Amino acid sequence: MSKVEVSQNIGPHEEKTINGVSTTTEGRVFFSSHYTIHSYQVILNGSVDGSTNIKFEIYCTNDDGGQEDDHREDATNWQPIGTYTINNSTNSTGIMYSDVWNFKYTKCKVTVTALGTVSSISVIEKHNA
Repeated sequence: MSKVEVSQNIGPHEEKTINGVSTTTEGRVFFSSHYTIHSYQVILNGSVDGSTNIKFEIYCTNDDGGQEDDHREDATNWQPIGTYTINNSTNSTGIMYSDVWNFKYTKCKVTVTALGTVSSISVIEKHNA
């Protein structure tokens, strides 16, 4: 006889965490503990030219002082899980990222060194159980 464990499906969580920015911006901290599939889409409004230089980073941590449930305000010791350059030779149409990982908190950051002809940047996150 086999044993079956039933868990609750909390479904996907999707939102635009960075919307229409043209300066360096950090997204909000997301409590990702219930999700294992994570996707990010970086959308560029305008075209990338030779002077465009943008960096997109995803940070994660499990450290909130060992507290139960969601204590995102106490999250510390962030580590980068992904760093991507956007310029005229790398990721010139934006970024689509998806991976499977299990960290308690995540956040993303867009660092703008030069926009060139890109007028703004948006990031859509999707997390799924």
